Amino acid sequence: MMWITTIITMLIIFVSILLYDQKKSRHGPSTSQPNSSTHKHYQTNNKENFTFMTCPRCKKYSYVNKNNLIKICNHCGWNLTEPYINTTFKLLKPSNNADDPITNLKINEQLYIIDEIIEDSEKSFNGIAVYNRNGNIVGWLPEQIVEELRPKIALSKRILAKVKSIYSGSGEIEILVTNDLMKMWG
Repeated sequence: MMWITTIITMLIIFVSILLYDQKKSRHGPSTSQPNSSTHKHYQTNNKENFTFMTCPRCKKYSYVNKNNLIKICNHCGWNLTEPYINTTFKLLKPSNNADDPITNLKINEQLYIIDEIIEDSEKSFNGIAVYNRNGNIVGWLPEQIVEELRPKIALSKRILAKVKSIYSGSGEIEILVTNDLMKMWG
């Protein structure tokens, strides 16, 4: 009786080993025992395709594939190939009229930015204009901001702007310009 159980146990072990080897041979060579030269070559190529990039939004390092057209931050999800814009400044007013569109602005009202050249009879102005929802010019970005923002705006998919605060005493308006939706409405 003992011989029969030993033989049955040995048969079960033998069949299990056969099934395991067949399954292993069907799926190709195992990654734990590859040809060492091919495995080293694969690892070297794989490491060369990756690099560290600093996210302009969260300021953390992300390990990204160089060959991907879109590189995404591992921490905050920002597209690392797009510049990050998040700045506030006071507008240069176009005029001091009482009918000026500035008088109708409210805090958190959305504004629109267009990079353009305006030719007036008195002077030529090359700057970035800020418009309200009716298409009226509300003001202009300051020159030092224009120099910084112009290349970033050209590389961005979308630019958002809103009225951040209105100083009633001086009549100045502070706006937020960003390409980050969470900063815009957060």
